Amino acid sequence: MTNCKNCNSHFEGNFCNECGQAADTHEINSHFLWHDIQQGLLNLDKGILFTLKELSTRPGYSIKEFIAGRRVQHFKPISFVLVVAGIYGFVIHYFDITSFFKAIPDVDTKKVVDVSKIIDWISANYALSTLILIPISSLSTYWAFKKERYNFIQHIVINAFISGFHIALRLFFFPLVLIFDRKNGLGILTIPDVIGIAYTFWVLIQLFDYLPLKSRILKIILSYIYLGLVYLLFVFLSGAVVGLLLAKLEHR
Repeated sequence: MTNCKNCNSHFEGNFCNECGQAADTHEINSHFLWHDIQQGLLNLDKGILFTLKELSTRPGYSIKEFIAGRRVQHFKPISFVLVVAGIYGFVIHYFDITSFFKAIPDVDTKKVVDVSKIIDWISANYALSTLILIPISSLSTYWAFKKERYNFIQHIVINAFISGFHIALRLFFFPLVLIFDRKNGLGILTIPDVIGIAYTFWVLIQLFDYLPLKSRILKIILSYIYLGLVYLLFVFLSGAVVGLLLAKLEHR
């Protein structure tokens, strides 16, 4: 007999007779993430609304349950990010978000062109750019909570759910951008980012609820400090690589 990790029913075989969860939920590791990417996108209609509801009402607790093995109703984290990021990338490309920057007065023309090119690339590759940033966020939370129970791969799962919900927030607020003029609309796009910071606090406070509240808050602040340092290092290294490539091209 097997005890179901999702509904606690006792059953025999590969799947629970009550809720349908697989008997083998797999440990969350690099193999789990690869399986997520391969298989999760084949079931786009399964679990995404449940996942959004859980992440809206009890995010830290639901992520904790997912890691523990209660996964049958959830949309897988990497697939979740790919879907919402893909939708958002299409939206900002379709509505030409780069024109928001062009509409801002008193901005140097050359800088506007450079920003527009960056935004064009992000909108065309939004899912990819989001996936690139998730390990950076995961490093910051892993270092801040290193002595706690979750490994780095599990922190990738945690930050994938957080990142996916952040993008969903941006999708939720995007209609307001279309209602207001572009100059004011650009400011509206910062609202979900501010909410996202509070949301991350909420997730991590619930996720590590066995720690004293003061300890949780200090560790979350520390994770943001780590995040800033990692971003600076990432930008510095990226700039150095781009500089080397441009130098090589000039010598040809």
